[in-house]
Parts: sequence; structure tokens; C-alpha cells
Amino acid sequence: MKNKILSFLVVLVICISSVIPAWAATDQYVFDPDEHLSVQDLYDLDYEGSAIESKYGIAVMFCITSEVPDDGNYESYCKSIYDTYSDTEDAIVMTHFTTDSAWSTYRCGDALTVFNDAVEQGLWNVYNEN
Repeated sequence: MKNKILSFLVVLVICISSVIPAWAATDQYVFDPDEHLSVQDLYDLDYEGSAIESKYGIAVMFCITSEVPDDGNYESYCKSIYDTYSDTEDAIVMTHFTTDSAWSTYRCGDALTVFNDAVEQGLWNVYNEN
């Protein structure tokens, strides 16, 4: 699981390398309520997410959960992660729902431009391959 997320973060850095740096405030970058990752893995990945946000101004949040949204709307679940943990205007939240083997993404601000549908699919391809 750590390799998937690290691969995702590497591709993410490449994708946003042209974005102008900006200050943003995200409280947490990796959400793993079901404890798929070790404490050290969470710490390392949170650090990487923070570094990406500091350098490029786009919040990067990744969630691994077995929770299935009551309404079945995965994107609204991703948006709730964004609303809870970030106050930046530019963000991407990628969530893997382990119970359904499903994934979803929420993008806002500059992330909409940087992470168009093709780029988003490429990120998930890297994630799925690792």
C-alpha cells in the first residue's frame, strides 16, 4: 500500500511542477482510519504531502477507507474530507474505498486545471499498477 501511495505522490509532483507556489493550510494529508498503513508510513506520507503543498500550493490528500458513503456518492465523501481538513482553494483528494474496490477524486481551484481527466486517470493507473 505504501508503494502505491509513494508512486502516486511521485507522479503528482511531476504533474504539478509547473504550478506557482502558494501558502495553504491542510491539517492532514493521508487518512487511513482502518489502519492499512503503519504509523511510520503515515508519518512519511504526511510529510511528503505537506512538502508538495508547501512547494506547489496544491493540497494533496489521500484516503484509504472501508467506509462506504451512505448515499453511494463517492465524490461527496471526498469533498467532505477536503472540507474537514483543508482551507486551501486548490486541492485534490483521492480516495480508495477498499470495501467496494472503488476510487473517487475531488478537485477544486487550480487542481481542476492541473489535474484534468486524463491526468487524473494516469494517476490512478500508476496507483493501480503498484
